Amino acid sequence: MAADRIPLFGPGLTRLALLGLDVDQVLRQPGISPTLRHQTKVSLTTSQYFALWAAIEAVSGDALIGLRIGGEARSDQFDPASFAALHSQTFGEALSRLARYKRLTCPETIRIEPYVDSVRISFHWLWAHSEAPHALTDSGFANIDLLLRSGTGKSIAPLRIELAYIRKDVQRYADYFDCEVCVGAELDALVYSNSTLNERFITSNANLIAALLPGLDLQLESISPQSLEQQVKAVLTEMMRGERPSMEAVARQLLLSPRTLQRRLTEAKTNYQSILDNVRQDIACKLLSRTSMEPNEIAFYLGFEEVNSFHRVFCKWLGMTPKQWRTQESIQSSTRNSVPRPVC
Repeated sequence: MAADRIPLFGPGLTRLALLGLDVDQVLRQPGISPTLRHQTKVSLTTSQYFALWAAIEAVSGDALIGLRIGGEARSDQFDPASFAALHSQTFGEALSRLARYKRLTCPETIRIEPYVDSVRISFHWLWAHSEAPHALTDSGFANIDLLLRSGTGKSIAPLRIELAYIRKDVQRYADYFDCEVCVGAELDALVYSNSTLNERFITSNANLIAALLPGLDLQLESISPQSLEQQVKAVLTEMMRGERPSMEAVARQLLLSPRTLQRRLTEAKTNYQSILDNVRQDIACKLLSRTSMEPNEIAFYLGFEEVNSFHRVFCKWLGMTPKQWRTQESIQSSTRNSVPRPVC
């Protein structure tokens, strides 16, 4: 899993100035020193990065400033992931590369979920403790739209935009993407027709891709020295949101076939179900100790179809019911906190 650091690039700040924003004011709001903009190597935590994007929206006074930031970038300003995507053969291949190499620039994953007649694209921040600012999500959506327009040379509208919360100027949002905007969704997502995945890119460059990808893959290895089991755990943890992620879905996120994933896990002397159980147990214990969620809510969160199934499995894991474990953990936590600590 990538470290919680996000580079603060000077060209990005310059773009904010070109859009008419007071960059020093933007930086001061989240408590970032304006002098940092002149340094060559500056990085932020996810929390600081979210605060920066919230400040961008506040200073601009434009609820849809993210669309301008993400949709007006030039191709020479693309990050490595977007650059590799732009020179792919099709939109589908571009999305796969964008998802694979995004970790080189920030601890964010792009989830691409295929359905019978559509593909759903959403963004997920690995170290986030709060919802991503709307301007940041909007910028991501506009950047996907820009990639598709730049690659195909055509304006291809999404089927729809799904938003978790009602935004200001929803009609402007719909006009920008030329599609329906649905609010009250589970999460923010950009939805395209499956046929769009086959759209050919006029920017395709096989020679450039052949020269570019080996270096990007080496960079990925340097920031992701995890075992396959650790990678599967990370994907499962991120996907665990009220459903039992299938091995097929996890394999897609790792850019592997289900058969290859199963074979490599067997070679590592483990299996998908065992890793899933470990992730569920870890999340269950964290939710029991850190939240007030009831066991039935946790069971749903972990993808159990019946609460009784969760209780049986939890007892098998730890030899007691979820409520008994929570009570025991609460007592032990109180005891730990009551022990005097040395004064430094």
